[in-house]
Amino acid sequence: MSGMTLWEALVGLGLGLALGGLGYRGRLLAPSGALAVVGLAVVVFAAGGWEWGVVLAVHLIGAALWTRYRATAKEILSQRHERPGPLGWEQVVARTGWPALLALLRGSGSASIVVLGAYVGAVAAATADRWSTEVGLLSAQPPRLITTRRTAVPGAPGAVSPLGLVAALGGTWLVGLTALGAEVLSAWLAVLPYARGLLWLPLAAMVAGLGASLVDSLLAATAQAVYYCPTCDRSTEDPAHCCDEEAEPVERVRGVPWLTDELVDLIGSLVGAAVAALLIGALAGL
Repeated sequence: MSGMTLWEALVGLGLGLALGGLGYRGRLLAPSGALAVVGLAVVVFAAGGWEWGVVLAVHLIGAALWTRYRATAKEILSQRHERPGPLGWEQVVARTGWPALLALLRGSGSASIVVLGAYVGAVAAATADRWSTEVGLLSAQPPRLITTRRTAVPGAPGAVSPLGLVAALGGTWLVGLTALGAEVLSAWLAVLPYARGLLWLPLAAMVAGLGASLVDSLLAATAQAVYYCPTCDRSTEDPAHCCDEEAEPVERVRGVPWLTDELVDLIGSLVGAAVAALLIGALAGL
């Protein structure tokens, strides 16, 4: 491990411990989720460099802040659909697993702008998902299912709102702009010219993130497993949901059992990576 890589790995470890610890104390992360955040930060900073690390940090910090923002009000608004509890390692990996793998790819020597675009697109997809969900819950207009346009309860899988879409656009643009700024600053510090194709990163992140968010919503509204608990009269995405010791078993109301929320997130992240890579490749003339 080179000195620079060691330094970046230590920065990733420190950031991961801080964010994982704060997430655990704030009941946003389960113990396994906090450990996953630490491991993720170390991998991305060590293999992808600080430039990729700050992009990940923007996603993690933004997701945490929006989740905490008016949390009580969002809990009340989504009382007909169960809000997810502290995230475990499965949820963290589902949302950020592809960025971690792409960082390892870069660390192995694949430092092309297309790989960078794929990484930014994957992070943008995760950001669009979190921002649209957490901000969209506060929409004054009721959300509608993406498939039928019928009014849905706040927080329901596959439901979208104008406010949520605007939030997704803002989050993805921020991810792309952060990636552009980090790469330009890195080139400036090294007294090297930066690739002009990097200027397309904000646009690629926005298109990829929004596209992935819509694919996520489409899958959630059609094929993702959704259950209903007759005891608490709420829908849930958790087949092991138990609101009371004497609660009746949940009933699957739509979707296939194996298509979980985690798998949908994983697919959305892959879509974001693919769209951004193709767009950056085309716009950069590769």
